[in-house]
Amino acid sequence: MRFYIRAILVGMLWGVLYSLFFINSRFQVTLSSIVFVFGFDRPDFLIDYVFLITMHMFPIFMFQVLFGTYIYRHFCTASIYYFSRYEKRGKWFLQEAYSLYLYGFVYLLVEVIVTVVIACIFEPVIWDKEGIILFFYHIVIQSLWLWFTTLLVNIIAIKSNSSTGFTIVSGIQFLFIFLILLWKDIFPLKEVAKEVIIRNGWLLQLNPIAHLVLSWHSSFLPEVNQLICLYPISFDLNHSVILFILYNFILIGIGYRMIEKEEIIITNRETGGV
Repeated sequence: MRFYIRAILVGMLWGVLYSLFFINSRFQVTLSSIVFVFGFDRPDFLIDYVFLITMHMFPIFMFQVLFGTYIYRHFCTASIYYFSRYEKRGKWFLQEAYSLYLYGFVYLLVEVIVTVVIACIFEPVIWDKEGIILFFYHIVIQSLWLWFTTLLVNIIAIKSNSSTGFTIVSGIQFLFIFLILLWKDIFPLKEVAKEVIIRNGWLLQLNPIAHLVLSWHSSFLPEVNQLICLYPISFDLNHSVILFILYNFILIGIGYRMIEKEEIIITNRETGGV
């Protein structure tokens, strides 16, 4: 229960901070406009916008810090006593991984709900159908990314320690964020031939951080597509969901095999002591 409380409280904090965008807003506040803020708004491939994406990644980094030891903590010290109660550690790992996803889901849900509630206090919020659809995709896509990265932090930590796990995973994410600048001049998505745009659009989808930006996607629903699809590329929201599910299945399979074979330790990996 304490982990749910942790996810809810920190999610509420970010929700309060994001709500500042909509207090005394000069523009009409819709649910879709709120979701866009959580979905990295409408960034371009410029250095200023890359820093904007980095700032919007802070809630994700915070979750990785808070839950980066959720599974790993059982391996820190005296794990032989803990695992003596579990004959099938693979099954235990699957249960813990599932719980980790639920924490991330609740964390993101609370963020948006708190923002919407506070925005409603100061401004009338229009509940547009497109916003509801985008809200669904935002929660699903980002929760899957939270799950993948935080689980990866835990798995790396089991083999080394928590600081190494977080450093590697956050470093990879920062790398992908700054690689977005390649699409400014090297892989442009406008003012070039159509076939070049199509090719560069597919290359953009190789960058996992790009899948977190709602406005770079496309949708088979015309009303939703009008709000997003900032560039004339095929980047379906459903493809991001499927890709991130695949990422997690692969990582869970690796983690399952590793946990089954991992040696039980009696020393603290962080300090070297018991």
